[in-house]
Amino acid sequence: MQTINSPTFLPEMERKSITLTVPNKKYKFFLELLKNFNFIQIKDISDGDSKEQVLANLKQGFKDMQAIKKNKLKTFPVEDLFNA
Repeated sequence: MQTINSPTFLPEMERKSITLTVPNKKYKFFLELLKNFNFIQIKDISDGDSKEQVLANLKQGFKDMQAIKKNKLKTFPVEDLFNA
């Protein structure tokens, strides 16, 4: 997620949020246009994890599973998350 901050932000209670959907071919242009307004904050949530990040997360998950099977990584029941 990319956040672009503006020096003239108003407190949270004095702002509203909107969600926009922009065609891919116009995205960079529109983002650059919005950056020129000093009264807005941009949160880019469309990208998500990169392919490299997804692969790294999967590899780490497989390593964790192997460690669990070898009793090298401690686990706990999922119910403990809800009872905490």
